[in-house]
Amino acid sequence: MILFGVGVVIYNSFDESLNPKSYTYADLKPATFDPANGYYLLWGLGEPEGVDVQSEEYTKSFRKIFDPGIRDKKAPVYDPLSNPLSKKKQFEIYSKAIRSLKFPQNDSCAEDWITTLNPQSEKLSEVQQTCALLLKRYRALIDSPRVEDFSYPSADVPIPHLLGLLHSAKLYTAISTAKAVKGQWQEAVADFLAQVDFAKRLVSTSRPQINNLIAKAVMNYSLSGLVNIMNHPGCPPSVYTQVIEGMPPLKYEEYGNRNSIIFEYLTGSGILDELPRYAADGEKKMLPFTKPGFLGRLFLQKNTTKNYFYDYFSHCLAYDSQEPSLWKTDPRIELEWLVMSKTSSFFWRLKNPVGKVIYSIYAPSCYVSIFKAYRLRCRYEMTRLLAELKREYSPSMTVSDLLPKLKTYRWHDPFSGKPYKWNPGKNVLYSIGIDGVDNGGIENTTTYKTDIMVPVVIKK
Repeated sequence: MILFGVGVVIYNSFDESLNPKSYTYADLKPATFDPANGYYLLWGLGEPEGVDVQSEEYTKSFRKIFDPGIRDKKAPVYDPLSNPLSKKKQFEIYSKAIRSLKFPQNDSCAEDWITTLNPQSEKLSEVQQTCALLLKRYRALIDSPRVEDFSYPSADVPIPHLLGLLHSAKLYTAISTAKAVKGQWQEAVADFLAQVDFAKRLVSTSRPQINNLIAKAVMNYSLSGLVNIMNHPGCPPSVYTQVIEGMPPLKYEEYGNRNSIIFEYLTGSGILDELPRYAADGEKKMLPFTKPGFLGRLFLQKNTTKNYFYDYFSHCLAYDSQEPSLWKTDPRIELEWLVMSKTSSFFWRLKNPVGKVIYSIYAPSCYVSIFKAYRLRCRYEMTRLLAELKREYSPSMTVSDLLPKLKTYRWHDPFSGKPYKWNPGKNVLYSIGIDGVDNGGIENTTTYKTDIMVPVVIKK
């Protein structure tokens, strides 16, 4: 037994070298702390009248928390609930007003914004007045040339009031939809396209995974709104051209997760460097053997654990940056195996046990984020395809005959590697989804067993 113990100590005495390909802070998209960065507007959506959220006075407090050049890494673990920057209570008056409206319940195009909002036109006007300052700030955010997420990779990094962003985007989408129905078609489409462009900028610079997901949801609102108004019987043909010209091919960085995946690696890796700080803040019982010293070095090998994280997140990035139709394996299975393999063998506790536990707890599932990235791309491309289809359609032809002649039709479905499909019985354009199974354009709220569809209303 003594020899066995000595063997375990020797076995754990050697840490690995850090993988030379490991990501560093320099691999993140750079973000400026200049007050002109629209990310300050995102933080300040709920600020009261008279507060200039892009003033030097307002923005300087953010640098103390986020700027790696002056951030105090030895400060106590940050408590987001005590953050004076969040202003969640100040946003409540807006939130209550917006929640009094009924919106479509999911982010697909199945539920019509126009049908849902038409009976609420008076209420919508009241809410618009109540939220006038919020809408002014949100419009300034949308119009910001730069929206650069400057979140610092740390387990306790604060995030802006993202529910407030979603509420603002929903209300903005509802107002833009109402404009179209009232005959302001071109102005409404311009509003939608501005929100799409803003979401592209935020997706590409988002660091925490949740920020990226919320940015995608904002773009989905606009795409659903555009589909709804283009299918409206009163929509003028000029709108179709406006949509086509305003929606060029989507770049990977505008729908993918690269920046967020690298950020998650840096956060997981950073946890290992900050463990003594967490232990000092009352986490000692939950994270044993994390302080510097013999036991810490014996049961937690930092470089070895960081290499676990790099292996996991580099696999996530490989899947995220390659179209699903080209995948050789199922990321759900491989990513889960990468985590489980560290703690599934009988003898896993003999080598780096604390590091393995931390890795298995922290490594987040990237599968849903990858699916939502490609779903967003599909929705975007099919929205543009709808515009081109409606512009070129005439009763003398069928949709099936027309589709191959359209430029956007050559933008293939990333899930199949083939053109998007058309179901004449259901009148929907659709992608077969991540499971690769053609369900005829039936879209569910699940991730795996669902197609992704856009309805098509053709005047014959």
